[in-house]
Parts: sequence; structure tokens; C-alpha cells
Amino acid sequence: SWFYLVPSYIALGQLNEALQAGENAVQLLKPNAKQSPFALTNAYAARADAHKAMLNYEKALVDYRYAWEFGKMQVADEKTVGGHQKGIAEVLRLQGKCEEAISYYESFLSIMIDRDADDDTYLSTVHTELADCYEKTGLFSKALEQDRIAAQLKDTLANERYKNLESELIQKYESDKKDEQITLQTATIQQQKQIQWLSIGLASLFALLLAGLFFTYRRNQKTNALLQNLNT
Repeated sequence: SWFYLVPSYIALGQLNEALQAGENAVQLLKPNAKQSPFALTNAYAARADAHKAMLNYEKALVDYRYAWEFGKMQVADEKTVGGHQKGIAEVLRLQGKCEEAISYYESFLSIMIDRDADDDTYLSTVHTELADCYEKTGLFSKALEQDRIAAQLKDTLANERYKNLESELIQKYESDKKDEQITLQTATIQQQKQIQWLSIGLASLFALLLAGLFFTYRRNQKTNALLQNLNT
């Protein structure tokens, strides 16, 4: 669908194209809202992402709120569509409405915890943004706690990257070592084959030499016998 193109256009800096893709998605899915409610909420959220990237915060907020409110009407458990609260919270924070943003951040994080989300990079960003809102509203102890959580997530991510890098280096070392052993074994086998063929060649040459000596010896015997016969 069109809304899948929006993040790519935003990443490329093609914001007008991103907004148009979001608009196309909304208009395409609106007539089938009952059949594809979740697709429509995603389309509104995608168009909101484009508006946010273009600094059209009011329009972005309208679309994020619609995605959230419409989504809640389609499901028994609103946590299913709770991700749209992150968009609302972020726009409110960018507008300087941190007191209002806090409740959406807190609700969104509670959903992520319930889901046992493991995207540390994304969660670290959310905790950092919430810390910013706490700080701007004078809730300094909560801001410090959110900064601490964000730092822990970043440390976890850094450790995972280090472990992955270490694992890759070990695998590369083992692979290189294995390739070296294969190369050595191949060279050894090749050398053994060369020695074998050389031995066969020498043996054949020696056999030919013996055969030549034998035939020469036999020919000399026959010649000597003929000469003896002639003399007698």
C-alpha cells in the first residue's frame, strides 16, 4: 500500500512525495474502512509522519489522534493500537505541550512493557523524550530516572553490538583458519600426488633402462654365438 512508501520518502528527504503517498493511502482505504480498519489507521499515521517531517504539527496531530481514536473503536483491547499514542506524544512535545504529552508517553511505554518489546534503540529514544518532558515540567527526579533507563538501554545495545562483533570476528577467524587448513591439506595432497607420479615416472624409467640393458645383453649373446659358429 501507499503508506509503506512514506518512511522511504521521508528518509530520502522527499517530503512532498511522502505526503502525497500518505494522502493516496488514506483516500484509497477510506471507502473500505470497515473491511480494513487497521490499514486505514496505519494510513492516517503515515500521513501524520509526513506532516510531522514537514513541521505541520497541527495536521500531524489531527491524523495521529484519528488513527488512535478510530483504532480503539475497532478492537476490544485498545493496547492493540496503542502505538499511535507515540506519535501524539511526540508532536505534543515538539509543540511544547509537555504536560499533555506525558500521559501519552507513559501509556505507550506501559503497552511496550506489557508486550515485552525488545527494540532497545527505539525504547531508548522514547525514554529520552519522556525525560525531556519531565524536565520541562519540573519533575526532575522522574526525568533522571528516565535518563537512567535510556542509558541502560543504550549500554545494553552497545554490549549486544560488541558481542555480535566479537562473534563475527571469532567466526571469521575460524573460517580463515579452516580455509588455511583446507589450503594446506590441498597443497599436501598435491605434493603427495606429485611425489607419487614422480616415483611412477622414475620406476618406469628404471624399468625401461633395465629392459634396454637386457635386450642389449641378449643381442650381444646372439652376436657372440653367431661369431663362434662362423669361426668353427
